[in-house]
Amino acid sequence: MLVKNAMKAPSAIETFPDHAAEQIAPMRVVLIIFRIREKHVTMGICLMAIAVRMCVSVNMVLLQR
Repeated sequence: MLVKNAMKAPSAIETFPDHAAEQIAPMRVVLIIFRIREKHVTMGICLMAIAVRMCVSVNMVLLQR
């Protein structure tokens, strides 16, 4: 389940609009860390999940304004 969600994350990032590019930048950093530290797979997945939730919440706030 976690691995499948991690595989779906990049496709979701690509669908974000252009104004969300600034929020996507941290996600790329997380992905780089995730690739470097393959031993800590669960940590990388948790960081990705947190980053995705943060990006989604920020986008929701922007849409509400």
